[in-house]
Amino acid sequence: MPKMPHLFLKGRSRTLKSPQATLRAFGVIEMQSFLNNCCNLMRMHPIALPLVVKCLEHKPGVSGLLLIEESHIAAHTFWDTGEIYFDAFSCKPFNINEVKKFVADTFGVEILESEVRLR
Repeated sequence: MPKMPHLFLKGRSRTLKSPQATLRAFGVIEMQSFLNNCCNLMRMHPIALPLVVKCLEHKPGVSGLLLIEESHIAAHTFWDTGEIYFDAFSCKPFNINEVKKFVADTFGVEILESEVRLR
């Protein structure tokens, strides 16, 4: 059986003066939309609505998870540092570069780290 991609990304806001402001504007509704649009881009099939939570205490930001027939898509933003972490696993192939560009463009971040594990 062929191995399938598990993509991990770390990005940081491109806004040098106030990296927090870029991601702070990215709320629950925007995260839901991002997860749904990413799922469509990857040509996957959601099996539930996105679960999105706004965290305000220890590490302020927004975290979201979308369960898909093929596995999952998740993203976490951290407003204080202007960082985002993204994770997508699928039991069918998807275009890694297309997803990386979509994440960078949607969140306005520079991708600092990118790793693909075949599972």
